Amino acid sequence: MRDPVKAAAYQKAYQEANKERLQAKRKEYYLKNKDKWQTEERKAKAKARRAKQRDHENALARRRYEANPEPRKQSAKRLRAKNPEKVRACQKSWYDRNKDYRAAYTAEYRERNRGYWVAWGKERREKQRELAALWRKANPEKAVAIWAKRRARLKGTASPGVSAEEWAEILEFNGHVCAYCGGNNNGKRLERDHIQPIALGGLDEPSNVVPACRSCNASKHTKTVTKWRAHQEAARKFLAK
Repeated sequence: MRDPVKAAAYQKAYQEANKERLQAKRKEYYLKNKDKWQTEERKAKAKARRAKQRDHENALARRRYEANPEPRKQSAKRLRAKNPEKVRACQKSWYDRNKDYRAAYTAEYRERNRGYWVAWGKERREKQRELAALWRKANPEKAVAIWAKRRARLKGTASPGVSAEEWAEILEFNGHVCAYCGGNNNGKRLERDHIQPIALGGLDEPSNVVPACRSCNASKHTKTVTKWRAHQEAARKFLAK
């Protein structure tokens, strides 16, 4: 009876010694029988087999990574530092090949975490307001300079300005509510907003001023009404997905 260990060693040594000849022989056989091997049925079976094997290998790799993630993280970090261009090219190639998968995953992720992102956005806005107030308190001279720059911009447009009487008429004309959302700013004083922003060349005159609640005025900021509405619509569609 043949010793299986010796047989395996002999076969390995034979393949190593005749590597090029065996490769040429396999290639010749493949080219001779290409039509026989490349049938649609065989292609479909090979594709299914590769997909099954890929899923199995991915699952194994995921379990190994979860059991000991640090070596993999360090290896990936070294690879990115050594070959940044190659890594970016691989990432782009993967993104291009998996557009449908990425779109489906992103939609599912948004739906699963919608509540978190809405709460995060609200918390972020409140935090930004707090930080802005702290910054103004810590940097009064810079804050004054910013307001001075705005006043200079107003003067530079040769704007006639809006008097207290004219502002009262504007409020009365708009029913003492926000011109954009119809709200009363929770009973607080409505703010003046320039329909065409001063930063974009708008004038500080009655025809360019409307009352706005704090939320709409801050959201619109230096956008035109058309651009601001488009931005709001895009945000609503994003949250509705």
